[in-house]
Amino acid sequence: MESVDTYSQVLGALHGISLGDAYGMPTEMFTREDIQKKLGEVNCLLPGQECSEISRGFLAGETTDDTAFSMILCEVIIENHGKVDSMCMVEKIKEWANNHTKSQNVLGPSTKRAFQKIEDGEKLEVAGQYGTTNGAAMRILPVGIVFDYRKPDIFMKNVVAACLPTHNTNVAISGAMAIAAAVSCCIRGGSLNDMVTESQKAAKMGASQGYHVSEADIATQIELAIELVSADKNWNEILDDVYNIIGTGLATEQAVPAALAMAYYAAGDPMLCAKCCANVGGDTDTIGAMACGICGAYSGISSFDSSSLQTILTVNHLDWASVAKQLMQYI
Repeated sequence: MESVDTYSQVLGALHGISLGDAYGMPTEMFTREDIQKKLGEVNCLLPGQECSEISRGFLAGETTDDTAFSMILCEVIIENHGKVDSMCMVEKIKEWANNHTKSQNVLGPSTKRAFQKIEDGEKLEVAGQYGTTNGAAMRILPVGIVFDYRKPDIFMKNVVAACLPTHNTNVAISGAMAIAAAVSCCIRGGSLNDMVTESQKAAKMGASQGYHVSEADIATQIELAIELVSADKNWNEILDDVYNIIGTGLATEQAVPAALAMAYYAAGDPMLCAKCCANVGGDTDTIGAMACGICGAYSGISSFDSSSLQTILTVNHLDWASVAKQLMQYI
């Protein structure tokens, strides 16, 4: 692949989050069979589905908490001059939840439970002791953009700070480390094979952090997921394998390996990746946000369909260009 300038990659990563989120929004928590019966195949931005309690009422191109929380983490990093402040993030997420009419439809279970504990006066580091779902990994991409995976101490410190209030567990931090390292590696010129290797290394590092609540080995699951999508099979067979063998649910040990596999299978093409994630079933918007963010970091902004990007920017009133320029100060 020809070299891509860093700003293009940062902008690509941010746009990738909202692209994968918007593509996956209509099919969130649908089974593979549901998607095929109701929609046939998702290959464009669709509105929320009337039969879905999650996406009903959403416009085509509208994003969910995946994009909102990623934007919040960008703001936290910028406002705190290039570092993650856990309490600042909590306050911003609370403000978003209180002012967003659809927040209760999309807020994940770990985040809801942790925020209730914080409201009840629980210490920040304790509130997230049961958070095992993919909510930490889904918002972590801005940390991977700013912080260099080759400086492991400061890299992990900021990943943990972003996980702490809601997902302070070994499995959630392991998954978040994997996604952050994948983005960080791509931003800094790594190949897709490098991306996989570094995500596995980071997952192993992260598994030593937080409350130990799970024996799930994210690094091993990533390896298996990459093997599945590397097989000589057609598109639907690949998606079936990821859905049935790895899983695509809310659990970190499913969603994170699935996202990395989709990015790898799409060879860094965010548009193909968005289609794959929207059709794979399960937590499609979160898997899409993570996977397409990685693809955008790898291939840059020129690899996107401009019409889709414009729809998403307009519907959600996003200004990723301004955010990307501010994040560039800290890379």
